[in-house]
Amino acid sequence: MHVLGVRTCLCGSFGGEAGAVAATLIAGEGLGVRTVGAAGANGTYIHDRRSGERVALAEVAPSPLSRHEVDELYGIALVEGLEADICVLGGPVTPEVLPADTYRRLAADLTANGRRVVADLSGEPLRRCSPAGSPC
Repeated sequence: MHVLGVRTCLCGSFGGEAGAVAATLIAGEGLGVRTVGAAGANGTYIHDRRSGERVALAEVAPSPLSRHEVDELYGIALVEGLEADICVLGGPVTPEVLPADTYRRLAADLTANGRRVVADLSGEPLRRCSPAGSPC
């Protein structure tokens, strides 16, 4: 990332206290961050690893994005992606947060504009992102 001298920008939705903390920590690492404020909270978990094992103490599922939040996220991701040499599409663990078709639209719009797209996705978001038979 920035260690390699490459301009990097993370586009994402950040909501609730955990979202504000995450966006601040990411920016503090020297990465660009384009945020979409979300009415709901980001997913969060707290693990106790003192024993050497991961013990879940608390978990909060992320809230689905509203239509307007999805539109705003799509817009900033498209603008940033058009400025990038390589675009990496990643998704939340919970598929209900962002409609799977968002990945298809974004991958298609970026590749139609000559951008190289890499997808770190699985399931329906990956299937939607990949044109018939070709990798995203």
